[in-house]
Amino acid sequence: MNGVIFNKKDIPGFTKRTLCVMIDLLFVFLILKLLFYFLGNIGDGFVLLIWFIISTLYFTIIKSSNVKTLGYRLLGLRIVNLGGSKPSFSQMILRHLISLIGPFQLPYDIIWIVQDDQKQTLRDKFVGTYVIKSKAKPIFENKIFTFYYFVHGFLFLFEEVKHPNQIL
Repeated sequence: MNGVIFNKKDIPGFTKRTLCVMIDLLFVFLILKLLFYFLGNIGDGFVLLIWFIISTLYFTIIKSSNVKTLGYRLLGLRIVNLGGSKPSFSQMILRHLISLIGPFQLPYDIIWIVQDDQKQTLRDKFVGTYVIKSKAKPIFENKIFTFYYFVHGFLFLFEEVKHPNQIL
């Protein structure tokens, strides 16, 4: 199976990705605040369930669709799989769950971007996705390889597409 590589100028870095996360989290928070304002006091368990449902729909289905999240839309971003097409629903669910429960919490996940050659977060590496500019086109196609990473005391196998010059 082959995957694609995008031009580095088409991959958002730390600042743009962090701003996107902040916009999307603020937007979900405001939606929930409005919802709870109209629903009144409904109990902590129900509040948690509603938060989980809304955040899951927003950060999985909407994020990978043509509608996109507010942060992705404002900053001109989209998410793709290693082949350059729309990620599967299972990839998006796993990506969202990893951001909620780990093993890669958001601070580590975002900081990883700074040193990664494809500017992927750890959860992107784990599920096989890239965040790219909306109009980005692949510049190179190559086989998908498996690479070992030692992260936070754990050994992970990540599938990646690399330019032949990057493969040791």
